[in-house]
Amino acid sequence: MRCALIFALSLLPAALPAQDTAQVARTGERALSTGEYTTAVHFLKQAVAADPRHPSAWKELCRAYLGLDQLDAAIDACLKQIDVHPDAPQVYEILGRAYWKKGKRDEAISAFQQQIEVDPKNSAAHGDLGRLYRELGRSADAVPELERAVAMQPETVDRAALGGAYLDLGQTEKGLDVLTKLAQDTPSPGTWNHVAYALASHKLQLERAERYAESAVTMVATNLRNVELDHIAIADLRRVVSLAEYWDTLGWVHFQRGNPDEAEKFIGAAWSLDPRGVIGEHIAQLYASRGPAGAQNWKDKRPVATYPAGKLLAEKATADFYVAQTPKPAEAEARFVRGDERLRPFAKAVQDTTPAGVFPDSAPTKLIRRVTLTCPGEGRECSLDLLPASEAVVAELASALPDTQFPNAPSPGKSGITPPVVIYKVDPQYSKEASKKKIQGTITIELLIDPTGHPRNIEVIRGLGYGLDEKAVEAAGKWRFRPGMKDGEPVSTHATVQMNFSLLKDH
Repeated sequence: MRCALIFALSLLPAALPAQDTAQVARTGERALSTGEYTTAVHFLKQAVAADPRHPSAWKELCRAYLGLDQLDAAIDACLKQIDVHPDAPQVYEILGRAYWKKGKRDEAISAFQQQIEVDPKNSAAHGDLGRLYRELGRSADAVPELERAVAMQPETVDRAALGGAYLDLGQTEKGLDVLTKLAQDTPSPGTWNHVAYALASHKLQLERAERYAESAVTMVATNLRNVELDHIAIADLRRVVSLAEYWDTLGWVHFQRGNPDEAEKFIGAAWSLDPRGVIGEHIAQLYASRGPAGAQNWKDKRPVATYPAGKLLAEKATADFYVAQTPKPAEAEARFVRGDERLRPFAKAVQDTTPAGVFPDSAPTKLIRRVTLTCPGEGRECSLDLLPASEAVVAELASALPDTQFPNAPSPGKSGITPPVVIYKVDPQYSKEASKKKIQGTITIELLIDPTGHPRNIEVIRGLGYGLDEKAVEAAGKWRFRPGMKDGEPVSTHATVQMNFSLLKDH
């Protein structure tokens, strides 16, 4: 057995001059602005390591972690930003969003209020606070915050919430006026869905609500129809999330109109895609409205995430796949995305095992589902884990490796840093478990090479498990380098190392 090693440098010195630190932070911010969260985390971590009192890098790191749904890390980064520079723009607002998403509503309210105290003209904080108040049933408190938000920045979500809050308080004419104008000013699937849901929730103008909801469903379903499985993008996964939301709204309109059978088609389809939050509440109400038998029926039909997939492989292995499902004709197609290469040939088995898509009608569209095939080995059955649509988005974002060559990233030519050179290395050894299970693949680690050439802060950013991660860290800790140089002086330099564990026999 042998392990092939690939050494790649990000060329980011730990002791960065102010100009270079700023460049690294800007690179992270640029990655964040394009939604490349793992790349943003990579560079922003370098920036705060080099300058723990950077004026804004902690805040941007908080935003990047929030995009990856790593809420504890996001909260910690925001609190560090507040500790070193409490006047950083929007930091309390971002912290509030992280608390809100984590379910800590009191802490979120406090953070939004602090943001407003620091910056009374922050429309996002007013809007967030107003929508959170409304979620808590405090519409009287929500209205003034949402009015301020809309007056400063008339965003769709805040205007829809304001219209709904007026309706909550019985100010029907005022609420309908806001919602009508919103639909006229910004015609889009998201707007139509917001307006339709607000109308349905108050049993107002239900025919109009149905038209809006149908328009939203039709547009996003049409956009998904032509998605190619070989070119899945984050935007496609987000459209599936939107489709679940829009199906749910259309179903809720039918429910409010007294058509429970039609409601079940759409809410049930939404629930099969994304069984969470308000969709789960609606499916429960729908079945509960049919009495005790209906409530029990709902419990019996709860979607199960994991499905038996047969004895596909003797050894332990895991891989991710995308499955595209269509309603008419009822077809499915699976594609290997990443993971143990031994599972790549099992796309057909994944395709056949993944539960059929649930469609409320035969309108042409395509559902993209993300599934994980896990084979525990030792003759036990493999299983498929079918991710809810919203979790599929987060999983895909988190699975991306950092792009250390991101545009405008520091390079030797720009920073004047010469790369470190390996002068002594120890090959990692297979763990007993990995050897027994014949595990193969690549581990990616990040490390800091200090001015003496010693590796520090070794961190696995993509591992294989089975004890191999620990073996990779152990081996890397024994390496020695000729350190990176800047202006003739040794400097600390960050590096990325890939260790490819292979079962080929040495000759």
